[in-house]
Amino acid sequence: MKGQAFLLKLVALVSVAIAFSAGEVRAAPSTGNKVVIVVSKGPGGPDISASVKKYIEPGIAKHAQVIPFEKYLGVCRARGFKPSTAKAVKRAGVEVGANQVLLVEGILKVKRVGKQRKKRRAPSIRAILLDVKTGKALYAKVYGLQAPTLKRGVAGVVVKGVGAVLAAQVPSEPAP
Repeated sequence: MKGQAFLLKLVALVSVAIAFSAGEVRAAPSTGNKVVIVVSKGPGGPDISASVKKYIEPGIAKHAQVIPFEKYLGVCRARGFKPSTAKAVKRAGVEVGANQVLLVEGILKVKRVGKQRKKRRAPSIRAILLDVKTGKALYAKVYGLQAPTLKRGVAGVVVKGVGAVLAAQVPSEPAP
């Protein structure tokens, strides 16, 4: 009886250790890229911050090391920058040690429909991957949403597109 209890505890401990080590491998990929994910909400756009944390952040963590947004936000606040501006990307991104910044913005796109040109508002997201050193866009795309929330399918497409760009990138050292 004691042998079985010990064996069960040992198996549980080993399985936890394996799961923990697998999580570390995903969190620290071999590419060397460091990314900050900045989520913003455009005028009238959907609030997608919870969905980005749930779907996009773990997917990007497979391709690059994700630097916490709170650290980036602290630097932006200390310097007086709005987190989604080009100035903040260049200066605060370098200060937190990031190579790229992924801006994910919930926007409301206006589409014209029919002969009479009626306007229809469509919730969308804009994903832009910016290089911290140069400030240039490495990836930029707008994705339409079926509902005013970000779903797993669209998030997977975003992660796939950004992940391909991150895999092709040779990480450059941020300027001191």
